[in-house]
Amino acid sequence: MRWLRRRSKKLVAPTVPVDYPTGTCVQTEKGVFFIKGKFRFRVISDRILSSWHYPFVLSSTELACARYKIAGKLGFRQGTLVKDMSNGKIYLISENLRRQVVSPDFFDVMLFPRDKIIEVSPEEIALHKEGENITWQLPPTSLQAGQ
Repeated sequence: MRWLRRRSKKLVAPTVPVDYPTGTCVQTEKGVFFIKGKFRFRVISDRILSSWHYPFVLSSTELACARYKIAGKLGFRQGTLVKDMSNGKIYLISENLRRQVVSPDFFDVMLFPRDKIIEVSPEEIALHKEGENITWQLPPTSLQAGQ
């Protein structure tokens, strides 16, 4: 049955300009990038990359990506919970904004998993502009209403 096995070739990164489809993630000699249209966005950390859950990152070269202008840095994926390790504040990334969670009831009511919070650096959190705080309170129970 040896003839059924395909021999795997060692893949060589392209050295001529390539038309990558939007949504592709590539790694060149200058780092990891997310391709969107005619632009590419630098991924500055493994934490940001893991928030996007890419199934793979393609090996590429700067020559292959020459058509794509570097437009900035990629932030965390929408819906990601992050904790600023410099001050302990927890944020939800929503509409590309960081929204501080200021009520512990948020986790109980909205069922966001606390164990999925990613600790991040101030540099990473600064990729997102500050949005409105998330304030959430449980409705009063009958015991609290009677007080």
